[in-house]
Amino acid sequence: MDILETGPPGRPGGPKLFGAIIRLAIPEEFNAMTWRDGVDAWSQLDRRHPAPWWTGVAVLVLGAGGAAFFYRHLVEMSPTAFPAVAGVLALLLLAVGGRLFWNERERRVRALFRIVLWNGLVYLLFVGGRYVGLPLSRSAMFAGGAVTMAAGSVCIAAIFTIAAIVAVKVLDRRPVRELGIVAVPGFWGDLSFGLGLGVLLMTMVFGIEVAAGWLRVRDWFWVAPPDTSFAKAMSGMAVVFVAVGFYEELTSRGYLLRALAQGLVGRLIPASWAIGLATLISSAAFGYGHVGNPNATWVSTFNIVLAGIVLALPYILTGRLAGSIGLHITWNFFQGCVYGLPVSGLVAPVSIVHIEQLGPKAWTGGAFGPEAGLLGVLAMGVGAMLIVGRERGRRGRATLHVELVEPTAQARLVA
Repeated sequence: MDILETGPPGRPGGPKLFGAIIRLAIPEEFNAMTWRDGVDAWSQLDRRHPAPWWTGVAVLVLGAGGAAFFYRHLVEMSPTAFPAVAGVLALLLLAVGGRLFWNERERRVRALFRIVLWNGLVYLLFVGGRYVGLPLSRSAMFAGGAVTMAAGSVCIAAIFTIAAIVAVKVLDRRPVRELGIVAVPGFWGDLSFGLGLGVLLMTMVFGIEVAAGWLRVRDWFWVAPPDTSFAKAMSGMAVVFVAVGFYEELTSRGYLLRALAQGLVGRLIPASWAIGLATLISSAAFGYGHVGNPNATWVSTFNIVLAGIVLALPYILTGRLAGSIGLHITWNFFQGCVYGLPVSGLVAPVSIVHIEQLGPKAWTGGAFGPEAGLLGVLAMGVGAMLIVGRERGRRGRATLHVELVEPTAQARLVA
């Protein structure tokens, strides 16, 4: 039948003509497609139509780079210019995103986007926390003294813990124990070792400064303001450093490092290299997180990156986070609340020893504290040797915990 045929007398031929045009324009196989077929086609676009897919990826990468480079010019051009470009790039990302977003072998979102979504969840939880009046900002925490700082730190720890558990269960499709915070065999021994190591290393730093005449003790059992209860302030700061040590290790090592390692491992990058690269990247992020601290410099930032590597050692050697948490807690607590030294640029409002810094900044770190000086680097080196030595003593050798990058079996179990 001719497609221009009008049909029975008295009835218009338009609907038939329109249907015929649709049948010619859309291939027959699309008529029977379900939404599941559409999802499969989207996720396999790179294999079915590689040329358009690679073209889309190239345009996406170049467009994103250009938008970032010319961000200021786009904003100055028009208030809607950058959002429009970002919207087009978002649509393009969605179009070619099947392989970029989804790991078919592991049946989960790829590591980069899991990390982005995890950060988004953290952001939303912080926004919600501030909305209900939680003391989450640094100004609000420091304005109220040690007790308010303790309350704020506990709230922040709760936010990061919720975000990590949701991310590891929903996005990563892994059991919570893989965060390294569950008390499996060896956990308490690792925690005790980490706590003791932090005390030892910071006592070493303080002892060297005293022996070299690089500090002077000005007071004992100091607290600010003076009318504050010493015991109450010290208890509050103990809670602060426990919370900070816990959530910084949970985020930087327990979640971020492992997600990065699992995203990097593959045919070209073996497990050991993936763990090493993930350690460097997560430690760099850890250092960047301290850039805004008072008296921070490029030297302090670089040294904080080194500290991140040392703090990662117990985790990447055992798969348990307890040693890293313990070391982080007592390093900070003894540094600030026992020996009165600045903690990454911050001065604790209470300390057993109140000191005046006299030594060379290159060694002591000056107003930022030991992490910015050579004494801090020395302590990190000693700590790294003791961590590795402990593992050699326990197992005969110190090897990376390669199970950090083997998600497939666990992902299937969770699924």
